[in-house]
Amino acid sequence: MTVDPAPPAARNDPIDRTQLVTHVGAVAGLVGVLLAATTTIWPTLVLSLRMPEVGDFTRGSERRFWAWGRDVVSYTSHGLVLDDDLGPHPLPRLVLLVAVLLLAAVSLVGLLLRPGRRSELLGATCTALALGAVAASAVWRLSFDDRTAMLQPGVRAVTTAAGWCETVAAVLFVVALALLLGPQLFPRASGAAGSWVAESWRRVRELDDAPGSQVGFTDDLTHDTDDRTDHRTDDRTDDRGAERR
Repeated sequence: MTVDPAPPAARNDPIDRTQLVTHVGAVAGLVGVLLAATTTIWPTLVLSLRMPEVGDFTRGSERRFWAWGRDVVSYTSHGLVLDDDLGPHPLPRLVLLVAVLLLAAVSLVGLLLRPGRRSELLGATCTALALGAVAASAVWRLSFDDRTAMLQPGVRAVTTAAGWCETVAAVLFVVALALLLGPQLFPRASGAAGSWVAESWRRVRELDDAPGSQVGFTDDLTHDTDDRTDHRTDDRTDDRGAERR
């Protein structure tokens, strides 16, 4: 009794297109959380001021801004570091930022482990909260006027690596929200995107499973060459026998 081989479609693992799109969005959100976490440690904006007119080129000051409201002024001439306490205390904002990022990370990991409608809504909600916290700081930094911070010429504003990570994190949160909410709001567009990704993945797997891509194809070529040589030798022998007759 012979068993017919399964068709190629049955051998491939089924891919849920909507679930694939939401998983990509969850991964984008997790990368955004990792990038936004750098702003809790390092400043996002630095204002440096040098005063060479005094006669000492080493004199000046440096003002550093954190995403959660900390403002530190350091004087390079004698190493004095002062926290700016004119505004509200920044520690509650730091706690809020950390809590929002943790909620986003936990909800997105839960979406990857246990996909479903409830996990998608929870992940989208926590991602929106993280986007609001990160985007508020990024917009403040990008719209900051350095002339109002130090009313002296020679002020130089520098966006740190943490600041650029904050900007990229905000963009990734927007992408994650679009991918998480897209299957619910725009099912046709998300279905088309999922179909394209699934088709690309299927083609890659077919190329990997193709016989020519496996190791040992040189042996097949050698066998083909030997068969052709044998056929040519047989033809020549037949021709010689016909001439003798």
